[in-house]
Amino acid sequence: MRRTQQLPGLRMLKLRDVLSRWESGVLSQAEAAEILGMSERTFRRWSRRYEADGEEGLIDRRLGRASGRAVSAAERAGVEGLFRERYQGFTAKHFRGALVARHGFGWGYTWTRTFLQSRGLIAKAKTRGAHRCKRPRRPMEGMMLHQDASKHVWLAGQPALDLVATMDDATREITSLFLSDYIQVLRLLEIFQIPIVAAAIEDAILLNVIGFDAVKQLAVAKIEKPAPALSPEQYPFLPRADVRTTKAADYMALINRSAA
Repeated sequence: MRRTQQLPGLRMLKLRDVLSRWESGVLSQAEAAEILGMSERTFRRWSRRYEADGEEGLIDRRLGRASGRAVSAAERAGVEGLFRERYQGFTAKHFRGALVARHGFGWGYTWTRTFLQSRGLIAKAKTRGAHRCKRPRRPMEGMMLHQDASKHVWLAGQPALDLVATMDDATREITSLFLSDYIQVLRLLEIFQIPIVAAAIEDAILLNVIGFDAVKQLAVAKIEKPAPALSPEQYPFLPRADVRTTKAADYMALINRSAA
């Protein structure tokens, strides 16, 4: 027997028991409603239904009725047609993203994946991903360390800092815990080369100003150089400029030459 068939039967038995105890005066309305997990007003409504229709009045009328939020048959057919005709081979996640962006789709990822699986359009995962498998801990302390950072305003009145924690895999003990701009400094590697960032960090430590802004400014200073002066002495191969003052007679000579 399915769980959806068992629950109404158990619920009816509980309702009948509580209602009979209420009718016999053993329980008050407040006590009966508290046992059933409902308000006194709801309990009175159920008691009136029981008096009028008997056990049939205790049947949950929602069972077997389609939900008002259910996806209509036309919408399900449209989703299936789009997948077969335009998005064949898409994963459930990518397919739903395309539906939301291009077709005004308003249903969730879980519904999309379940629907595609029920139609045989995508296969169900046979096993759980490898990243979900429980890995045994290392047998000895120090064989593996885990390090993670979380950015937050840890200290009142101070800017947001990275709380960097290091944990031993074998014992699960925190070996170190400190606040730093460590993660932001690592992001400088997306812009600068490793030697420049390393040299900037060393300079910041020597100046006792370690931090993201300090390291960034020191790294920028290492690559900023003044533009070379293009003087004839440094670049003798450059063409020389011949600058003269023009007069009206010069233009007239050009006009006469063109007319000739």
